Amino acid sequence: MTTTPKTFVFAVMPFRAEFDDMYQLGIKGACEAAGAYCERVDEQMYEGMVIERIYNQINKADLIVAELSARSPNVLYETGYAHGLGKRLILIGRSEDDIPLDLNQHAHVIYGDSVSVLKSELTKRLRWAMENPEENPSKAELFIEFYVGGKPLSSTDSVEMPLLGTNGAVEGFVFRLDIHNRTDRPFSRRLGLAVVTEDIGRNESEAKVVTLPDKRFLHLLEREVTVPPGAWDNVEWVLRDRTQYYSPPVEFDIEVVAYADFGSVRSPLRVKPAFTS
Repeated sequence: MTTTPKTFVFAVMPFRAEFDDMYQLGIKGACEAAGAYCERVDEQMYEGMVIERIYNQINKADLIVAELSARSPNVLYETGYAHGLGKRLILIGRSEDDIPLDLNQHAHVIYGDSVSVLKSELTKRLRWAMENPEENPSKAELFIEFYVGGKPLSSTDSVEMPLLGTNGAVEGFVFRLDIHNRTDRPFSRRLGLAVVTEDIGRNESEAKVVTLPDKRFLHLLEREVTVPPGAWDNVEWVLRDRTQYYSPPVEFDIEVVAYADFGSVRSPLRVKPAFTS
């Protein structure tokens, strides 16, 4: 028999009847399945002001689960308070639009209208967080892997990319990101993919181009990706050079970012030019 206290999960959410099943069966159900103890403030006996009790429980909690679907000002404020304290947060919402832009890099679960999806996904997050108490839950196991040039994006520092051009004049290059679903379940989510370049000023894909303060160019592509279990998909950009390199083409640097609701991968890359035949 163990005497180790259970992980304390504090739920920050609206106290509305419409969220009762989501809390009782989804959040509390996930905590019970993961071996954690969960409460929200309206279940507790205490004296004094409710907001002081909430602050007290946020301070004491090992993990915070924040329900953001209602965009409640109180919940957003309490979530910000927890973030300011450096607490470990897991955000939940019915849709991606429920997660504010400033928070979407934190671990979050999108459950639609399904309590069972919430329980299943949150249980996995909680178990990982409990097994890795020093890690941010946003570093939980990625459901997919990103590859560039046949190498994992997170572990490579240089890659050959096909260049476009004639007679030794380089007009741009083709960037391809491969996506691998290494799980035994279908993957279907919205991914954000970005390439940051020095001299490439326009593209021939659906990517949005943003000029950064340091004068580099960010090519941002967001798309729905559906990959069956164990399968692969890919995304390609055709990026055109602003100034043109001339033979022999030189190596140059880019930065690649791939992100989703479960985490992100960021990697600087040294591109080695390779003319296509």
